[in-house]
Amino acid sequence: MEVLKAPLHPAPDRAAIRSCSRISGALAIGLGCLAFAGWLLESAGLKNVLFGWLAMEGKTALMFILTGASLWFSRRMKESTRSRIPARVCACLAALVGALALSQHLSGWSLGLDQVLFAGASGTGGPFAPGRMSPATSLNFFLAGSALLLFECKPRFHWLLEGFAIIIGFFSLLALIGHIYGAGSIASAASNMQISFLPALVFLVIAAGIFCLHPDRGLSSLVLSDQMGGILARRLLPAALGVPFFLGWLRLQGEQMGLYGTEFGLTLVVLSSMIIFTSVVLWNAKTLNSIELERQEAEVKFQTLLEAAPDGVVITDISGRIVLVSAQTEKMLGHSRAELFGKPVEVLIPERCRGRHEGYRRRYFSESRTQAMRMVVDIFALKKGGGELPVEINLSPIQVKGGMLAMATIRDITERKKAHEEIKRLNNDLERRVAARTAELEAAIKELEAFSYSVSHDLRAPLRAIDGFSRILLEDFSGKLDAEGQRILNVVRANTMKMSQLIDDLLAFSRLSRKGMERSKIDMTELCRSVIEELRRSEPERSVEVTLGSMPDTEGDRAMIRQALANLLSNAFKFTRRQPEPAVEIGGHSDGDMNVYHIKDNGVGFDMQYSHKLFGVFQRLHGADEFEGTGVGLAIVHRIISRHGGKVWGEGLVNSGATFHFALPRKKEQE
Repeated sequence: MEVLKAPLHPAPDRAAIRSCSRISGALAIGLGCLAFAGWLLESAGLKNVLFGWLAMEGKTALMFILTGASLWFSRRMKESTRSRIPARVCACLAALVGALALSQHLSGWSLGLDQVLFAGASGTGGPFAPGRMSPATSLNFFLAGSALLLFECKPRFHWLLEGFAIIIGFFSLLALIGHIYGAGSIASAASNMQISFLPALVFLVIAAGIFCLHPDRGLSSLVLSDQMGGILARRLLPAALGVPFFLGWLRLQGEQMGLYGTEFGLTLVVLSSMIIFTSVVLWNAKTLNSIELERQEAEVKFQTLLEAAPDGVVITDISGRIVLVSAQTEKMLGHSRAELFGKPVEVLIPERCRGRHEGYRRRYFSESRTQAMRMVVDIFALKKGGGELPVEINLSPIQVKGGMLAMATIRDITERKKAHEEIKRLNNDLERRVAARTAELEAAIKELEAFSYSVSHDLRAPLRAIDGFSRILLEDFSGKLDAEGQRILNVVRANTMKMSQLIDDLLAFSRLSRKGMERSKIDMTELCRSVIEELRRSEPERSVEVTLGSMPDTEGDRAMIRQALANLLSNAFKFTRRQPEPAVEIGGHSDGDMNVYHIKDNGVGFDMQYSHKLFGVFQRLHGADEFEGTGVGLAIVHRIISRHGGKVWGEGLVNSGATFHFALPRKKEQE
């Protein structure tokens, strides 16, 4: 749905409006301090020249300081609770003094307030006792202090605070208009309403500051609203307040200049007011019509999108009553909008689920008040005629002015259910097949184990016989055999021993894939050191320079990792046998989520074009007459590292040594 364009008069910032109350308080304090200083210093310039028509009475200045301070601290109460006491004390003093001064006028008593601070002061030049505030001034101070005492009142009593501010503004505007129009008759005819020009202006500022304290309540919230009412108020209020004043002033000036008489002047004011206000009304009507058209277009677009949506939509109020139904919902469930509108949403739910659904609905609205709660549920919807339809409901809360609504997007999941059931059936079938294949594989493995045992047993017996008879011939009949015969028998014995070792390696390789793994923390440096010591004990006559660098710890099956290290290190020792100064370097480092280790030697090396044969069973890159071995050792290394989730690879150069790397996953504690 397209969002409406921002109004031509956007709502003012509420925080900025609140800060205006502090500015109002500061102005009242500043002007009151200047006037009060004039009375303390007996400065005619401060008392008369700066302030125009009439001087501000000393006690009036002091009361403005108290009222302004209360207004200042009331604004700061939002930021600091420590401002509450001075705000209330100042407001209470202003209200009390205003009430006492007003009681003097009403009762005719003299309470001695007039001689406080400035005894015998000349007053305002009005008809009142020397130093005595006018009734209107006293009333304004009482109302201003009372309004500031009501600052923290509950919203339902906010009208009282605004009412006090309106009365203050009324008397202030009455005095200001009288002074500006030069209407001395106002003062003489209604002397009780007499307020000097500057105090009237300050009272007007204070009244505006009181309104700014709560921009989110009462009349203030209406004027500052971003709705059409607020837009209209912000456009018409300046005209309503300024135009009559300006036209009245123009009329008065024309009459004083003798341009026309009273009747003609009044006619001009009325006609001008009609023209100006008619223009303002028409201008605002045009703007409001544009906004209304945009709103209607947005509603049409929303309705179009709603009807075009592939899923059904149902919107309910907080009581569960249906307030909107889309066309797709009608098509999906068979109910018409007229049948559903105003009905409880439970009419779309099967009887067996209704009781439980009411509890879910109440809990959903309760939780949605505190957080924007979305919910997706699978349920059955009741079609017209009693049929049930599996649907997915996507619930979203909608906050509107009248309360909260819930929008339910309804999606038919019949095909999804069928697909789910089909997947479930296929999974069950797959599980049965896997179980059958697993059983077959286990039987094949057992047969292979039995075969391996049989082969090893059946092959070892003739090999032992061949080796035994060959040894007997060499020991008992050596005198009857020439040198060539003895050589041939030794070759036979050597090959039988080689065949026996080959059988042992093959069995070890086949058992490796079936052996269980016992994972534990492995100190790779210490493990390498123990393997090296074992190799040195097996070949005490050799001196191989071994450099053991730092190696990060790993996690895995200790016996398997030891076997892999033993195979790699024994190869390094074996293939450096022809070097006058054999050397082996061992180290490792962490690389991302893997620990990478290397074993480097300066032996005979190998040709990299045959590197793909390194880890194959019975694959050898060097002849048996050069170096002993069966070609199974590196295949065992590859299987061990692969079972640990790692990888192994080799690099070499003929007659320039070889380097074998293997990588193992880092354990979680190292990450």
